[in-house]
Amino acid sequence: MKYDIIQVGAHVGTTLNDDHILTRIRENSKALFIEPIVEYFSLLKENYRKKFPRNRFNFLNVACSDHSGNLELYVPDIVTFSRETEPWYIEKVLPNWVDQLTSVYPNHVQDHHINVNSKLKVVPCMTLNEIFNKFAVTDVDYLAIDTEGHDFEALEGLDFNAVKPKEIRFEHKHIEGTNKSMGPKYNKLIDRLNTLGYIVTDIDSEDVTLIRK
Repeated sequence: MKYDIIQVGAHVGTTLNDDHILTRIRENSKALFIEPIVEYFSLLKENYRKKFPRNRFNFLNVACSDHSGNLELYVPDIVTFSRETEPWYIEKVLPNWVDQLTSVYPNHVQDHHINVNSKLKVVPCMTLNEIFNKFAVTDVDYLAIDTEGHDFEALEGLDFNAVKPKEIRFEHKHIEGTNKSMGPKYNKLIDRLNTLGYIVTDIDSEDVTLIRK
């Protein structure tokens, strides 16, 4: 089955980081949104229901990794959740992107020079291969990944011989550690994608986009 969009680390679906998704998606799009934190996941579904009332999008509440089982994530301990509203911040002086810092790195929040605690959550995880099999994915126009440092592992879990997305966007900014980009893991991943026929078409301070030739 062909999917127009698959997004890993979809959060709540309404942040500035979602502009590249919102410019592509339509109510009749075939889309799959993956988010591991259950509170964000509830908001994600509700926000897309409000924006596209007749959508038939698929949603999956797991983390994405190079293995199946469980994954330890560190979640900023700053927000309360509601199905009716966006997260509201206990500390109003904090940047409005703090709730997007859930990561496999224990000190990811603090390494952004933000003095708040993180709480450990153990969440189920699946590989992209398993997810694609679950949803009968055979073709993807646009695969977007934003996992605050786990993008390499997420893509390691995809067998490109089975499914080769036309376009891939992933976050390189934290791939070697918080605010440590473009090191050995990044180079290994780009080399692998180049070998598979992908070329880099855009790169900025956070993300890189590749298109299959």
